[in-house]
Amino acid sequence: VDLPYRLDLHVGWNMIGLPVNQTVDLANITINAEHKRYRYPEAVEKGLVSAFVWKHEGGDWTNLGENETLEPGRAYLFEAKREAKLEFR
Repeated sequence: VDLPYRLDLHVGWNMIGLPVNQTVDLANITINAEHKRYRYPEAVEKGLVSAFVWKHEGGDWTNLGENETLEPGRAYLFEAKREAKLEFR
């Protein structure tokens, strides 16, 4: 997949996976909303998305730790507070 790659986020919980075969830090994810681009932590501060990201692990959903990265082949839940686009760069 060519980067940047954008996914639509709808209000509520969105299940996503990585479109690339490498780990991605949340700080390297961009949220496009309100005609602006925000780094993920900024989008959390603005109330566009939840700070809590859940990962599917061992048959259960667990909270992604603050220093953990997103991994290929794993499902994640992101909560959007309004319509937006999640962008991998």
